[in-house]
Amino acid sequence: MGRKEECHIRIKKAMNLRGLTQSDIVEKTNIKKSALSQYISGKITPRQNAIDELSKVLNVSEPWLMGYDVPMERNANTTQREPEIPEVDTSVLTPEELAEFNKVTQTNQLLFFNDIGDDDHDMAVFKNVVIDILLKQRKKKEEE
Repeated sequence: MGRKEECHIRIKKAMNLRGLTQSDIVEKTNIKKSALSQYISGKITPRQNAIDELSKVLNVSEPWLMGYDVPMERNANTTQREPEIPEVDTSVLTPEELAEFNKVTQTNQLLFFNDIGDDDHDMAVFKNVVIDILLKQRKKKEEE
């Protein structure tokens, strides 16, 4: 999924298409007029929260607004693909770290993921965060 057009070009296109002015957008969002002017001129790229607000007001999809080659329509991807499950590589951990990893992830799975259903993607992301933390702890101990 490559980028096609810059965000500021997409904002202008959507504004023209929806017949909205900068004042309309400022009125309907928490975005300040000065910030919006900079987004439209291309001086700065909006942060994620501004992209979210702009996409709602302009009724376009966030990825499209960010310049990706995807449909412009906000709900065009109703048949959303399942997010790819990140690989979890515990081979980088020592036996002690692996024991800690298992304890933390099993506790977390019981506490936070039990009632939500099978969210393998989020659990894999969480496991990778735990591995990163354990590796940083090891590095810190080695530096002491």
